[in-house]
Amino acid sequence: MNASSPRSKIGLFDLEVNCLTKILFGALVVVSLVMVALQHFAGRWYLQIIRFLLLFSNIIPIR
Repeated sequence: MNASSPRSKIGLFDLEVNCLTKILFGALVVVSLVMVALQHFAGRWYLQIIRFLLLFSNIIPIR
């Protein structure tokens, strides 16, 4: 009778925080790309994206 695996229990608050974190991560990527685009992708643009991702990473809170 105990052969099936138990279902995971996740509260509504955890689901909402996960959803908001995904939205904030998407916003973080978009803002970083916009900042690099404003600089016309000059030079080593891929390093600038990483810099902006690190700079704006405080958008996503740590709980």
